[in-house]
Amino acid sequence: LRRRLAELGERAANGTNVAYLPTARAAVDTVLLTVPVPALLWLLAWRLGAYADGQEFAKAMAAALQAGTWELVLAMFLRAMVLPRGLAEAHFQWQTTTVALLRRAASLLLLSVVPFAYLVTALEVHGDGGWLGSLGTVLLAVQITLIIVAFHRLLHPRTGLIGGSLRPKTTALYRFRSLYYVLGVGAPAALLVMTLLGYDYTVLHFVRRLYLTLAVVVAGVFVHALVVRKLVLERRRLQIQRAQQRIAAAKAGETPVGEAPPDPLPDPQSLARQTQTLLAGAIVVVVAFATFRVWVDVLPALGVLRRVELWHIGNGVEPQWLSPADLLLGAFVLAAALIAARNLPALLELLVLQRLRMQSGERAAVTTLARYGILIVGLVWAFSSIGIGWSKVQWLVAAVSVGLGFGLQEIFANFVSGLILLFERPMRVGDIVTVGTTTGKVREIRIRATTIQDWDKKELVVPNRDFVTKEFVNWTLSDTIVRWTFPVGVAYGTDTERAVRLLEEVARESKYVAADPHPEGVF
Repeated sequence: LRRRLAELGERAANGTNVAYLPTARAAVDTVLLTVPVPALLWLLAWRLGAYADGQEFAKAMAAALQAGTWELVLAMFLRAMVLPRGLAEAHFQWQTTTVALLRRAASLLLLSVVPFAYLVTALEVHGDGGWLGSLGTVLLAVQITLIIVAFHRLLHPRTGLIGGSLRPKTTALYRFRSLYYVLGVGAPAALLVMTLLGYDYTVLHFVRRLYLTLAVVVAGVFVHALVVRKLVLERRRLQIQRAQQRIAAAKAGETPVGEAPPDPLPDPQSLARQTQTLLAGAIVVVVAFATFRVWVDVLPALGVLRRVELWHIGNGVEPQWLSPADLLLGAFVLAAALIAARNLPALLELLVLQRLRMQSGERAAVTTLARYGILIVGLVWAFSSIGIGWSKVQWLVAAVSVGLGFGLQEIFANFVSGLILLFERPMRVGDIVTVGTTTGKVREIRIRATTIQDWDKKELVVPNRDFVTKEFVNWTLSDTIVRWTFPVGVAYGTDTERAVRLLEEVARESKYVAADPHPEGVF
């Protein structure tokens, strides 16, 4: 597994590699490298417990091996992820200093689990309070000290992961690095003080929650790094594809006549920024929720928002109360919907639509409809979370709709017309259209209006209703080949047949004129 992991790392480190399979296989190999030792200890715990025959010491050791296995998985996985030419170094492209810090931290965490976590759990399960209060206190204090040293190295404001490795330095994560250091080191330090004061049982449960919290964070970082790797490869693929198109166009000199111009590719940098913003936000939310679930059982104060009743929202048969947690959930869902509607179409474009045989106009229609769908689902979910369902507001919505229909009929007409344009597709993003006296390229189809950019780079904003109720010319709806007429005047007495032949000859020799259909001169 180590040898194959190194080979996959060499393939992934190649600057022209755009395949995600080496990273996926390396992730599987990293997990497989983590499994053997914890699985062996868990198997030993299972068999030892089965043949204990009432022996307290054997039962205690079996319970210790089984309980400490999950903490061992965290340390082993972190250690496998930062192996030379492994996931962190070759695939995620993490800095050398970052990988070195994580290696040292993984060694300290592994030492804190074996043997200290196992021995403390054995003393706890054994049931002898004297052992846990004497030897258990010493072992627990050493274990927490190792955790403090590991967090000190990882979160130091100048030499830690955030202070020494993070780029750029203007992010919120970097600005609050001192706060993270105080919290990361202060929390286990407080547990160490509690241990010395004799609160061994409480500290033991807090330490286990601390390991579980660290596991949640590591899992979040791991998933984030895997998705970012996918985005990096997709961006690299788009850049290579665009470079190949430029090279082909440079060799050909011009776009071949009679063929459609190459479909414009979206900006890879812009797509990467939007998708990474969405990804980072989603990972932070999931990690925060998981961390809350880890600590809510041992810190009942975290559930206070659920116990405060604001107002009654249920009927007489099933009374329900609205709590501050419901309000926060509604606000969170609405904010998440707005962020997702803004950034999720970029992720859809980068990972899915670019791999399908779709033109730019079709991709724009799909992403626009996805944005509308996300907003609608977010609004319905947000209102449902605060007890405002459709059955309670349907009459109000009907009345408001009638009023808005009369007062804002043009806006609603443009909105519905925009949906018709997206579904019926008489024009698409990138088409050449003529509206009135303006001819240009369709740049964007929004909720209310469509933006057309003419050849002088001026942008004309046309209400969507005009494209549905009025006539307009789409020069590229079904074919990009169009016949143009050029009136040419000659003097009286000119040989008209020769003039026609000369014009046709000029047209045939021009590289800007298609051979089929052939040019034709008419007198």
